[in-house]
Amino acid sequence: MVENGRIATLRLIEKAYPHLRKQEQRVAELVQAAPHEVIRWAVSDVATKAGVSDSTVVRACQHMGFQGFYDLKISLAQDLVTPITGLAGNIEPEDNPETIIDKVFRNSIRTLELTKAGMRPALLYQAAQSIVRARTVELVAIGTSGPVITDFNWKLLRAGIQAHAITDSHIQLIATSQLDAQDVVLAVSHTGSSKEVVEALTLAHEKGCTTIAVTSYASSPLSRVANIVLVSISEETQFQTEALGSRIAQIAVLDALYVQICLLRGEEAVSSLRNSAKALAFRKI
Repeated sequence: MVENGRIATLRLIEKAYPHLRKQEQRVAELVQAAPHEVIRWAVSDVATKAGVSDSTVVRACQHMGFQGFYDLKISLAQDLVTPITGLAGNIEPEDNPETIIDKVFRNSIRTLELTKAGMRPALLYQAAQSIVRARTVELVAIGTSGPVITDFNWKLLRAGIQAHAITDSHIQLIATSQLDAQDVVLAVSHTGSSKEVVEALTLAHEKGCTTIAVTSYASSPLSRVANIVLVSISEETQFQTEALGSRIAQIAVLDALYVQICLLRGEEAVSSLRNSAKALAFRKI
């Protein structure tokens, strides 16, 4: 939305600017200077770039008329990202089916290339070792990341790993409260800022569990409570109508983790996979 030639959200910030404290003004200035970048950043990114604390960023957003930092980003995204182009970055309303196919597949390939380049093999191996040794593996996510952990859960079960995918925020906390240092909790969140997922992984961290985060933002709140961070890089914004690229990146990271787990388990994994195949054989026509 544009108001008198300016983005409405930035106009609101401009009006509030004189009434902000000095440190809060630094946050406002950063948002005004780089609105397209801000919608891709976590609160910690803004805090670092503005030279203030995370809590100052949140207070600044509230004093500018928003419920918090996430609310500010939603408002900016609504101004800057149209529903159509938000589907896959460079999509245009006049694109024909052939162009749409080309752009969507190119975006997906680019996402996989970026994610592969950012992968750290030592961390993948460490995460796999933790899961293989764990008594129980809890997988937590909400929203569009939910199907991702459900798919990973099925793979782990077939490989003989006792795992549970939980997408209900209340049950995530209940289940996590029963765990200890023998267990692993793996959380998936594109932004790394989903309050429910951060709360679940924080509780797991406090209980002494090994905590693993799969996220596109290495400096996100989720990453700060994770022992191991696996970065799934996606160039999409956090507010697209559909999370296309992020899911592809998340699945690729977890597939690599699954293969490493199977290799570590060796013959045990092979036996479990055979047993799973036999159990399902009668379902085939």
